[in-house]
Amino acid sequence: MIVMSFRSKKDKKHMLKKAKEMEEYVTELIECLEDAESRDEWDDEDYDYSERSGGMTTRMRGRYGYGRK
Repeated sequence: MIVMSFRSKKDKKHMLKKAKEMEEYVTELIECLEDAESRDEWDDEDYDYSERSGGMTTRMRGRYGYGRK
């Protein structure tokens, strides 16, 4: 159970407005995640971060891949 108190009716209305905005955002986020889950694009077993980043065998260089002298 959540118990809340507000200093004024204005604060309560502001918090209610923000909560409704968050509810809309969360609903949209859930729909997006469910849609992504229903697609078969993801194959977790075959995906490896090192494959995407070029592998750990490559020598790490400067921030943008420039060699340091």
